Amino acid sequence: MITAVTFAQVFPYSSASGGAWHPELINKISVASIFFLNVVSLNFSSTKVGALRGPGHAVVQAMTLVVFSLVWIALGARPKDIAEAGCRIILPVLGAERCVVGGGGGRMITCG
Repeated sequence: MITAVTFAQVFPYSSASGGAWHPELINKISVASIFFLNVVSLNFSSTKVGALRGPGHAVVQAMTLVVFSLVWIALGARPKDIAEAGCRIILPVLGAERCVVGGGGGRMITCG
């Protein structure tokens, strides 16, 4: 950790966005590797127990995606308003600077 911080202080531009080390790509590969290794480390019985809880996960997803959206619409929000709110939430996660909601009948969200 100390070595990484020291290196970042001495060579700040090599690991900056678009730098020689391409930190965007390294971050994506690192996160994917962590998730992959986590899944590989599970034993079969843990995976089976998790799969049997699928209906519970489906209920949570349905509540989040369908019911909450219907509540927003019932309160007077337009679907485009809901999409724009979601876009503002996801912008920091994607590292995007702007988000455009619209396009094909208001069904497309473009972050960039």
